Amino acid sequence: MKKFTFLIILMAFTCYGQWTDEYGVNTLVADAPTGDIQSIGTNDGKTYVIFWDESDGYELRVQLLDVDGTQLFGTNGILANDVADNGTWTAIRSQAVDEAGNLYIVFTATNSSSGYLNKISPEGEQIFGASGIEFADGWNMNVLPLSDGGVVVGWEPDSYGHLMKYDATGNPAWDTEIIIDKPDASNPFTGIGDMVALSDGSFVQMITNSATAWTVDAYFWAQRYDGDGNAVWENPVSVSNKLMRSNRRYSISQENDVVYFGYSGVENNRFDAYLQRINADGTLPWGENGIDFGTDDNYFEMDMSIANDPELDYVWAISNITTPAQSQYGVSVQRFNKETGAVELDMFGQTIFPVDPQNWIYVGELQLANDKPLFLFSNNISDGVNPIQLGVVHLDENGEFVWEEEYQMIATSAGNKGRFDFTQNAEGQSVAVWTENRGGTSQAFAQNFVVEPEMNTNDLVSSSVSVYPNPTSGILHIQSDAPIEKIEIYSLTGQLLKKEYSTYELNLSNLNKGVYLMKISPEKGTSLTKKIILK
Repeated sequence: MKKFTFLIILMAFTCYGQWTDEYGVNTLVADAPTGDIQSIGTNDGKTYVIFWDESDGYELRVQLLDVDGTQLFGTNGILANDVADNGTWTAIRSQAVDEAGNLYIVFTATNSSSGYLNKISPEGEQIFGASGIEFADGWNMNVLPLSDGGVVVGWEPDSYGHLMKYDATGNPAWDTEIIIDKPDASNPFTGIGDMVALSDGSFVQMITNSATAWTVDAYFWAQRYDGDGNAVWENPVSVSNKLMRSNRRYSISQENDVVYFGYSGVENNRFDAYLQRINADGTLPWGENGIDFGTDDNYFEMDMSIANDPELDYVWAISNITTPAQSQYGVSVQRFNKETGAVELDMFGQTIFPVDPQNWIYVGELQLANDKPLFLFSNNISDGVNPIQLGVVHLDENGEFVWEEEYQMIATSAGNKGRFDFTQNAEGQSVAVWTENRGGTSQAFAQNFVVEPEMNTNDLVSSSVSVYPNPTSGILHIQSDAPIEKIEIYSLTGQLLKKEYSTYELNLSNLNKGVYLMKISPEKGTSLTKKIILK
C-alpha cells in the first residue's frame, strides 16, 4: 500500500471557529448539513468529528478541532474517502485514534456494500491513500490500533466475522484473514463486537453470536489473539448469558491486561446493567455475567458506560434507569472494586437524577476529571422534534455533586439535539459534540468544558518539577522542589510499564519509541503527571 501525501499541509488550511462561553451559540463544527456524527478525542486534547455531509446524498467527512476549538480542516472538513459509493442510507461505522493522534475510520458504502479503512493524520494526510483499503461486503466494521503501530479491522462479509491486521503503512501483516467460527452451535452466526488492545500487542475481541443473519439480538463471547493472529485462549469465553445487541458498541477498557466490560443485557424481558471482568488468561472471576450495577427490581438499567484510571482501586460506571414501561427515566452511578467486583456505593447505585417524568438522562461516554466522574446529560429524551438542553455534572469520590449548583448547562439553544458524544478528559478539558436543528437544517455543534485541577499546599505543581530532556532518547533527569517518593511510567492506554522509588534519573531505553505518561509522586501531597516523548 503506497502512502498518499497531500500537497496541502496543515498550515495551508485556513482556520475558523473557536470555543465560546455563549452556551446558546456554541461552536459550529462544519457548514454542511448533517444528522449523524461521531467524535473521538486525542491524547493532546484535539477532537476529531466524523460526519455525513447530507448536501447531496451522503458523503463522509472529517473535521479536526484543536484545543481552542479552531477548525483545522477548514469550514467543511476533509473527505474521509474519495471513492466510496454511498447510497441514500448509512450503516454502522467505527473510529479510533492511536497514540500519535492518527484517526482510523471504518465504514460501509451502502450502494456497493464495500467497506473501507482510512487512516488520517492530524495534518490531514491520508496515510493509506485517499481511497483507503477496501473490503468486499464490509458490514458492521470495527477498528483497533495496536501498540506495535499496526491496526486490526473486523467486518462481517458472510455468516462469520472476519479479522485482518495491517502494518503502519497499510500493508497486510497477516497472510490470511481470521474467520471467527461460531462458539455455540445453536447460534450459527458470528459477528464483530468491541475490541481492546493489550500491552504485548495482543488484543481481546468480543464476538457476537446470533441465531439468524438478520437479528441484532446476540450473545457475547470473547477471544484473545496475539499479534500474529493466533488464538491465545483454548476456546472463546462466554462473557454473559444475557442477550445484547450486535449493532451497538459497549463500554470496554483494560488495565494490566485485565479487561473490564460494561453492558446492559436482557433476560425475561428485563434490562440489567453489569460490569464483567475478564482476566488475561480468559477466566471470569466475577462469574458468568459479572456484577450487577444495582439490585432494585422496580427499575430497569437500560445502558452503561464505564470509566477507569490506573490510579484508582475501583471502576466508575453510570446507567440510565427507567420504569419497566420505559416512560420515566433517571441517572445513577456506581463504583466497583477492581479486585472483588463489590459495589461500593448504595446497592441500588447512587441516584444522581431521580426517575421521573422530566427524563433527565446521561448521553455520551462517562469520563474522569481529577479521577472523579464527569458526564454529559440532556434534560429530556431526544425525539427529533422537541427542544432539549445539555449540561455537565461533576461528582466527587462518593458520587456526590462537586458543585453547589449540582450541574452546569453548556448547550441552551432551543433546537432539538441528537447523536451525542463526550470526549476523554485531556488536560482538564472534555468536548461535547452533537447534532442540532436550528432553523430548518441539522448541523454539528461542539462545546468544550474545563475542570480545573485540584491542588493543595503539598501538591506538586508543574513549575516545581523539571523533566529533561523531553523528548528523550532514553535517559530522563528529574528535578523537584519536593522529595520524590516514586515515579511511574504508563502507556497511554493505562498499562504500568515501569516504577522506580526515590530516584531522580530514569532509563527508558528498553521501551519502544512513542508517547508515555510519567506520574511523579511526592512523599506528601498529590502527584503530578507529565507527558514524555521517547524518540
